[in-house]
Amino acid sequence: MKKKLAILTTMFALFVSSVSYSQDDITEFLEFGQHNASQLVRSYVDPLGHSLGNNMNSGWYNTGQAHRLGRFDFRFGIPVTFVSEDRRTFVFDPNDYEGLSLVDPSDNKAPTIFGSKGDGPLVEYEGAEINLPPGTGIGYFPIIPPTLQLNVGLIRETEIMIRYVPTVSVRDFSTGMYGFGVKHGIKQYIPFIKHIPFDLSIIGSYGNMSVAYGLEYDPLNNPDIDIDEQELDISATAYSVNLVASKKLPFITFYGGLRYMYSDTRFVMAGDYDVGTEVITDPVDFNMTSSQFGLNAGTRVKLGFLSLFVDGTWSKYSSITGGISLGFHN
Repeated sequence: MKKKLAILTTMFALFVSSVSYSQDDITEFLEFGQHNASQLVRSYVDPLGHSLGNNMNSGWYNTGQAHRLGRFDFRFGIPVTFVSEDRRTFVFDPNDYEGLSLVDPSDNKAPTIFGSKGDGPLVEYEGAEINLPPGTGIGYFPIIPPTLQLNVGLIRETEIMIRYVPTVSVRDFSTGMYGFGVKHGIKQYIPFIKHIPFDLSIIGSYGNMSVAYGLEYDPLNNPDIDIDEQELDISATAYSVNLVASKKLPFITFYGGLRYMYSDTRFVMAGDYDVGTEVITDPVDFNMTSSQFGLNAGTRVKLGFLSLFVDGTWSKYSSITGGISLGFHN
């Protein structure tokens, strides 16, 4: 049997090799031809693209107050995005495909990668009947290990944020991430509220993440195919703009605000593949964008140099983020 590939595990266990949710090899979509494979992969991984961007836009702050000049902290956070039931399936429309049809037209809901573990609808292609692959049965998506973030205070209620995950390689996959952000206090510019005891800031962030996962697909043992060059490449960029207010009390801070999130994720099945009667280079290559607004609220508990924080974001793809920070906090 071909090597198993889980796109979710590509991201979910790209850091934790002990987590292993097996999924039918995504390259098997190529058996339906290049056009059909591209359409099926896009529908199958659609919620993954949204969830990845959502996680990358989470956890940038735990207060609306910018660090004072010279203050800093190192932060570790784990964002988890939850996938709603209606995004764990997609409607299979035969009009979107070439020569691919449903055996039972009423059975047209197929699992996405976050769908149930049961087989998908039975489809017919070139006289053969085959079930579309199942999902993983996982309805949430974390990024592990925690992202490492450094926050440093500058002048005039301005703080810079730098996020980094070094390149990690585990078996056949590797990944790395970086990002940066800026927080700036805006209450100082509003005369009628500048002396009220709360903090108000605008925060902008940018993140970039890349993943490579080795594939092995050569069902006909074609001598022109080099399986060592085959891999699934996922690259994502994410942006967010946040308006955040917070109230600091002894040992605890409450914060919340509005967030706009945007992400662009590219999925490429890189390398040469035998598709039907021809060898095609990079048979699957598409971009997926996500844009959404959300409401965010959370709390931070300060224990000297150590702080613990947790917050939630309510949006089309809701999430929760928890973490710790160490340093000279305000």
